[in-house]
Amino acid sequence: MSEASPAEEIPSYDASIWKTGVFDFANTEDFITSPLPAEGIVRIGQGLGKVEFKLEHASPDTLPGATCFLVGFCGAMTNRATVTAPLFSGVGLSRALKMPLLAFADPVVSTSPDVSLAWYAGGSGGVGHPRNVAWVIDHVTRVTGRTPVLVGGVWRRLRSNECHALYDGSCTVFRLEPPNVNC
Repeated sequence: MSEASPAEEIPSYDASIWKTGVFDFANTEDFITSPLPAEGIVRIGQGLGKVEFKLEHASPDTLPGATCFLVGFCGAMTNRATVTAPLFSGVGLSRALKMPLLAFADPVVSTSPDVSLAWYAGGSGGVGHPRNVAWVIDHVTRVTGRTPVLVGGVWRRLRSNECHALYDGSCTVFRLEPPNVNC
């Protein structure tokens, strides 16, 4: 992510800032029937219904001692207009802990530089977004054989919505209080 001065023009969205591969899928079925990328940004669908996430060390062959993976949900952005989307939380934490990462970008925050907080519910035309987030978490869990550890301020909102109710697997949800960060 790049910060800029007020005089500088900031693109609202530019996935290339993450300097990793980008994989586009028309729908969750296409994603689930394709090999899981080990690294990169995955985009499923379009518009406010798009599910977008960043994977790091997602292959079961990378970080072989890892028994879980971090699932990051971006929280509030106080200066969204000065930061280029997509926004992913948990990148630094997963690298520090040497844990694989699945980090979701919120489609509403990614689409509008005027929105600095959303709850992964999608928007107009974004039917089923929480369900699709749950399917992605479940799919990555099955493919990698690792347990998801969900972090981020937005997860508290997700616990009570459709995503939590639809998630099929077991997961670990905890409040991060170092030094007790172990899987």
